Amino acid sequence: MKTVLLTCEALEPLVLTDGSAESMAHECLGYIPGNMLLGAMAVVWKQLHRGQNPDESPQFSRLFLSGDVAWGHALPACAPGPAMPIPASYRHDKDHDALPPEGEAFEPGEYWVANILTLRDGPEPPSPWQNAAASRKLRRLGQGFMNPATLHRLAERRVFNIHVALGEQRCARDGQLYGYSALARGTRLISRILCRSAAAAEELLNLAR
Repeated sequence: MKTVLLTCEALEPLVLTDGSAESMAHECLGYIPGNMLLGAMAVVWKQLHRGQNPDESPQFSRLFLSGDVAWGHALPACAPGPAMPIPASYRHDKDHDALPPEGEAFEPGEYWVANILTLRDGPEPPSPWQNAAASRKLRRLGQGFMNPATLHRLAERRVFNIHVALGEQRCARDGQLYGYSALARGTRLISRILCRSAAAAEELLNLAR
């Protein structure tokens, strides 16, 4: 099993639709789903191999069809690698801040975060730490990404654009606007891709260059 880290950078605002984008309630994902990354790389392969039938190519099958390559989500980049989603089981004390913002130094005790799964499934009898946690009022941290090495919350760069809706004649429709959020230009994301063979890993590296 080989692991390839694929780094992507948005050269323009990147729209990653979470569900329907037909209303102003559209929400942009903060990551590239693995299946979306697979589809984008399959298009790149076809552009580099014009005239070849993908259905007859062992390389195309190995990369995209056979399951030899597992395409992981492309998550926001942070040192030294991809970030991780903030676990839904994390809680913070209401009298303390949640995770520190990216790049901010903090003192011990300034932030207090607990994993409620550990609180529920911990050893018996409860440890002193669990007893202390039980007396606190805990709140959710909310969605986002964190640096697993430093425990900082990543600052996601988003943009929001509004456009005039067009009618059947490609003319602006009075009073009708639509908007969309997007990851800002320059956003970097990293996907951890698992390859079952050295051949698949080499082909992937050649494709990504």
